[in-house]
Amino acid sequence: MVSVMALGIGSSSMSKRFFDTGIWMKPWFRKLGPFEKSAWFYITQCCDNVGVWDADFQLAEFSIGGKVDWDTLRDNCNNNIEILACGKCCLVDYCQFQHGDLFSRKASPVIDSFLSLLEKHGLTDRVRQQYANSAVTVIGLGLGKGTGKGKGLGDGDAFDTFWTAYPKKVCKKPARTAWDARMKEKVSPADLMTALANYTKSMAGKDVQFVLNPSTFLGPNERWKDYLTTGSKYVPASAATVNDKWVCSMCEKEYAKSVPRFIGGVCKACKDERV
Repeated sequence: MVSVMALGIGSSSMSKRFFDTGIWMKPWFRKLGPFEKSAWFYITQCCDNVGVWDADFQLAEFSIGGKVDWDTLRDNCNNNIEILACGKCCLVDYCQFQHGDLFSRKASPVIDSFLSLLEKHGLTDRVRQQYANSAVTVIGLGLGKGTGKGKGLGDGDAFDTFWTAYPKKVCKKPARTAWDARMKEKVSPADLMTALANYTKSMAGKDVQFVLNPSTFLGPNERWKDYLTTGSKYVPASAATVNDKWVCSMCEKEYAKSVPRFIGGVCKACKDERV
């Protein structure tokens, strides 16, 4: 069991938060540079109470005391940071780590405030699904268990979890064969589950006949990759369904989605100016 300790974070409306003291043993965290480690702690301490950080790079670097390569930080953080469609940073599994299952807890002003924040960020359905599939918590605030990143789910257990979560349960044997083929190719179960979460979200409200068979989703044509990222390794697939174009959060100009969108929701020109 990972030990935790309460950590004061002055400016937040929550006076204390849990902190994973075992994070220093995580291989991915040990590989971070000094400023990257500081940036990680800065985000975890300055995000709101559901794990969303309104990226203020200038203030963050002033507080840290050095420059941070924000565009690669997400890749170095073991998939713990997701970029929302609005450009804000979201800490994956933050709510479950800090609060447990918010949807089963007794109503109170504090719990209601957390649920209101989830609704504000458009994260209610996703977090609810995370609780429903709590066994799939393979990434999080240093707490999660991931394949290839410490002790994690075996391939068989991971497939069973995938099958339970998949919205169309047909042809299980071919699906298992396709899953095993992806495992032999060293595909991460965490990536497959991320793709499944995005795909499920994209198919919400549609008739099941239009949902891919699981064997097709996992098959050699790699349809699952269509829902892992889009256009840029920094952008979740779910963000690509909002509009036909991105809007830069700095210059407010529209640009085609074929152009990478960077952390903070900025276009490449504004990103280059910031470097």
